[in-house]
Amino acid sequence: MTDIPLGTGKQRLGVSDILSDTFSILFGNLFKVLILSMAPIIALVALGALLAVPIFLGGGEPDTIILGLAVIAIALLYFATLYIMSALIIRLAYDAKIGNPLRLGSYFSSTLSVLAPLLICSLATVITSLVGFAFFIVPGLYLMAMWICVTPAIVIERAGLGSLSRSIELTRDYRWACVGAILLMFLCLFGFGIVLNIIEAVLTATAGELVAGIVSIVLNGIMMAFSGIFGALVYARLREIKEGTSVEQLADVFA
Repeated sequence: MTDIPLGTGKQRLGVSDILSDTFSILFGNLFKVLILSMAPIIALVALGALLAVPIFLGGGEPDTIILGLAVIAIALLYFATLYIMSALIIRLAYDAKIGNPLRLGSYFSSTLSVLAPLLICSLATVITSLVGFAFFIVPGLYLMAMWICVTPAIVIERAGLGSLSRSIELTRDYRWACVGAILLMFLCLFGFGIVLNIIEAVLTATAGELVAGIVSIVLNGIMMAFSGIFGALVYARLREIKEGTSVEQLADVFA
């Protein structure tokens, strides 16, 4: 359904090919994907501990205001962690697609260099998408489709705050195809989630909650990496369709 042209003479988005490439990149580079997805999570846990330990070891009941501020801070850190992870995975996806060496160290430095626009634009896309979902599912999905190129535009093109308008332009005339792509991605993630719940239940019963929790974090990291790779390849395909820009040409920005 999502591979049907949106109009006479228009190229297909090619969602099935994007999905196939996503699985290929994910499982062909699984160990490195895990490093990139786990590093921000480990940093988040460490920062969360630094915030929580002084509160609960101070003696007595923690102050409600301080506790509330700590919860807000941890929530913001979690939000930042998700989009930092997404940016890291996008960089890996491009190098893997063109057969370049995977330079994990450079991915962290390049992501930190665009951290401010990444977080500002990500917050804007999340808020507007949630507003869309508040009215109904379809407007929310449409807005998600419109914003699907924001993070890749920041990471690949260094578009900064202009990544919002860049995503609007790239997805124009292809937003319903992108909605179909997002639904297919959600379907895959739903399947992953079922498998994850089964594995977590089995491990909880046989190996204990600690082991189950660790494995759950790893598998959730893989799921988030999957969505990051998928979004990166949708962006690459839209640039190829609209600008004739191949993935190899996109790699020039990394030279």
